[in-house]
Amino acid sequence: MGYLLPQYPRTDAVLALVGVNDMLGALRQGARYQLPVPVTMPEAERRDLRRAFAVFPNMQYLPPPGDEPTVSWYRTSAIWDVARRAKLRWSLRRSFAIDAQEGLVRARAHRNGTTMIDSLPSLSTPLIEYRLNLDAMADIAISRHARMIFLTQPSVWRDTMPAAEERDLWLGWLGTDWQSSASSYSSSALARAMERFNNVTREVCRERALECVDAASAIARTPGNFYDDVHFTEVGSQHVAEVLAKYFTAHAPFGGT
Repeated sequence: MGYLLPQYPRTDAVLALVGVNDMLGALRQGARYQLPVPVTMPEAERRDLRRAFAVFPNMQYLPPPGDEPTVSWYRTSAIWDVARRAKLRWSLRRSFAIDAQEGLVRARAHRNGTTMIDSLPSLSTPLIEYRLNLDAMADIAISRHARMIFLTQPSVWRDTMPAAEERDLWLGWLGTDWQSSASSYSSSALARAMERFNNVTREVCRERALECVDAASAIARTPGNFYDDVHFTEVGSQHVAEVLAKYFTAHAPFGGT
């Protein structure tokens, strides 16, 4: 948000589908979750730039005035940056050879063999972080005179799911990555956690008079709409588009008062 809007100053609205990555990131840490440095702080910004962007200037290596350098001197050089960009481009070219379908099959099979956890860790602290992040996004949009529109996160998770649908899931592991995890959260636990994050999205929109499209309530939790836990099929994508079209045509400047 902080980098995109200044580059496109005529942006009218920002539409953000949010919640699931925050939720899954918190669940992966389980009871060990600790509130991180807010994303609006310089040290957090340097940490998150690599996760937020594939390509960016190497200015993030330069510490703020008064801070000690956090990396070796040569990493701040233009030569290092050129080499880093070349390596990145090569890795991106190679990444197209990866069979995403094969990886999805393996991830699904791995989850099916893990121990299921039906209880949730405390989400109080993760929800504080999530609320702070939503507020930060809204503050940036408002400062740039852009409409901030949040979408709640639809998912296929629900209290009881047929075994065939359960086998399509692969998200919700406990630990660093799915390949080494021995435990996963049940679809019922994931549904409860997702609803809590979606409720915070609704609350922030209500408290700050922001626009909210409750896609989670509008999109049916059926395999026809999702090919895994939260990612849409073509049919599901069309349904989301219809929900958005209905919302925008009912509100200014396209409709409404």
